[in-house]
Amino acid sequence: MPYVRRVADVPVALVDEVVAALAQAGTLGIEESRQVDGVQRLVAYFAAGGGGDVELPAGVRWFEEGVVPAADWLASYRESAQPLEVGERFVIDPREPDEPAPAVAAGRMLLRVPA
Repeated sequence: MPYVRRVADVPVALVDEVVAALAQAGTLGIEESRQVDGVQRLVAYFAAGGGGDVELPAGVRWFEEGVVPAADWLASYRESAQPLEVGERFVIDPREPDEPAPAVAAGRMLLRVPA
């Protein structure tokens, strides 16, 4: 399923209001990044055909919109994920369940938490 990506620069004082409006409109996710001069960039993602009826406050408008093709967003992560020792006791294995379990030193507990 493709996604709609919409971008707006929002005055910091209005960010919470815009984020709430986006959530109410069914956004699948929002990226926020600080810009200069008290403006914050919001990038919102919607299911294809969604998000068209977002009421934005006066002075806020979408300046970019496009379609993002469907993709396996976790593919590159899965390729590079490796077990990680955490503290003195745990080994976290973020790989998929079909991967063989890693060797774990005595006294450590393996926790498998796939993406």
